[in-house]
Amino acid sequence: WRPMFWDGGDDSTEAPARYREALAHATVAVGNIDECAVATGEREPYAAARALLTAGVELAVVKQGPKGVLAVHRDGTTADCPPLP
Repeated sequence: WRPMFWDGGDDSTEAPARYREALAHATVAVGNIDECAVATGEREPYAAARALLTAGVELAVVKQGPKGVLAVHRDGTTADCPPLP
C-alpha cells in the first residue's frame, strides 16, 4: 500500500479489496508487516502469513524489518530467517 500511487491519496478503504483480488491470482505474496496488515487486517507475522495463504497464495513472505523474514508455505513448511548483520 503506497498512498501516492492510488486515486484518493490516503484513503485506504479500497486497498484491502484490491489486495484480495490480486492475491487470488498470485502464487507468492511478499510484503512488509505494514503492507500485510493492509492486505489481511493482521499485524502479527504468523497470522498475516496464514491470512495470505487463505487468500489463495502458495507462499507467504512477511518481511519484519530488524526481526528478519518469515516464509510460510501452503504445505505447512515455515522458515523464520533472522536478519543478516
